[in-house]
Amino acid sequence: VLLLAIGAALGVREVMLIGDSGPHPTLGVLALWGAFFMLLSGSLLARGKGKNRRLKSIHMLLGIATLFCLISAPVYLLLTR
Repeated sequence: VLLLAIGAALGVREVMLIGDSGPHPTLGVLALWGAFFMLLSGSLLARGKGKNRRLKSIHMLLGIATLFCLISAPVYLLLTR
């Protein structure tokens, strides 16, 4: 999560400098939020407070969505540059 936060901060700086408004910055921010909420839900699951099936499903879906964002952002850059 820390590396994603650093990447997001550097990405925001680049977007402000060059004005890129494509899907790459959006996917990066979505990946950052997904990783943050995965951290929260994972800590609840680790403490045993989230034994219900819904929290496990949310945690899994957040992982899949975050992984999709993390893969899609660089692929977009490779295909458009």
